[in-house]
Amino acid sequence: MAIELPALRGKVCASQEEIASAVGISRQTYSAYENRTRPIPWSLYLALLFYFDYIPSTHYMIRQLELFPNERSYGNKT
Repeated sequence: MAIELPALRGKVCASQEEIASAVGISRQTYSAYENRTRPIPWSLYLALLFYFDYIPSTHYMIRQLELFPNERSYGNKT
């Protein structure tokens, strides 16, 4: 997802500050994720995923990128 963050942010016409505030982190931390200098923790990955999925202008993009985890991601064989 980190690779797609700038494009997603551009699609919603939001600043780093606005998105960071929406998911409860600092702009500097968000910038580090967007610039891929820091890995995105799972909880924040989910927060960003739900944030962008909720917005109509990025919903389709999120779905096309197949960023939602599925059962195969966890090795479930049931």
